Amino acid sequence: NYSFSNLTNDSKAEENYFTFFGNNINQSYSLAFFVKQKTSTNDFIFVVGKETSIYFLANRKAASANILISDKQKIDETLTDIETNKPAYILYDKGVGEFGRLDRLLNKSYNLSAQENDVKIYSFKPS
Repeated sequence: NYSFSNLTNDSKAEENYFTFFGNNINQSYSLAFFVKQKTSTNDFIFVVGKETSIYFLANRKAASANILISDKQKIDETLTDIETNKPAYILYDKGVGEFGRLDRLLNKSYNLSAQENDVKIYSFKPS
C-alpha cells in the first residue's frame, strides 16, 4: 500500500511511488522538469496527448483552453489558438495521431529540440 507517509518514512522509493499512479507519471515529471527549465511562467506550452498534468507540474499555461485536441469539433479552434499564442514548446505524443495542420505549423515555426520515448518536444523558432 503506497502512501505519502510511507514515502516520507523511506519505506518506498520515490520512483515506485510515482509508478503507482500510472506508467507515464515518471515521464510526465521528466517532461515538466524540461519545460520548466527552458521556459518562464509567462510562456505558453501545448501538450498534444494525454499527459495534461504537464501543465500543472511545469506551472505553465496552455496555449489553448482546449487542452485535449482529440475532440474533432475543437481541432480547428485549438490550432488557431496555438498559431495565435505561439507556445514556447509543443510536446507532441505521436501515439495520438497525426494532425496535418499542426504538422505543417511545426515544420514552419518550430524546431525539434528533444524526444522522450514517443513524445517529441518542439521549440518555437522566432522569425
